[in-house]
Amino acid sequence: MTDSCFINVKLSEDDVPGARLVYADAEQHSCVQLKRWLQCRGLAVRGNKEHLCKRIRDCFAAKKDKELSIAIDEGKWYERKLASFAASSPSVDTNLSVSGKRFLLR
Repeated sequence: MTDSCFINVKLSEDDVPGARLVYADAEQHSCVQLKRWLQCRGLAVRGNKEHLCKRIRDCFAAKKDKELSIAIDEGKWYERKLASFAASSPSVDTNLSVSGKRFLLR
């Protein structure tokens, strides 16, 4: 039997273009910027600027503003980070164990 260890691989705002708000106040951003920020977190992007800003404030209030969706841009950024991590850790088996945000180390 093989010993296994799971590691969380999370996307950060630095990994995904548009995942970080430039200004402290959401209202200072364009609707396109607000929608991209929400999209990066897997949240609804429908509505006017007022609705988008409220959704962003609610996300911050729930302390979920750092939780980025691994599915953003069809998983492109997650795959890139996973490949980068696998390249720096040769013991990572990315083929058998990718499951959500975690993968298996051998």
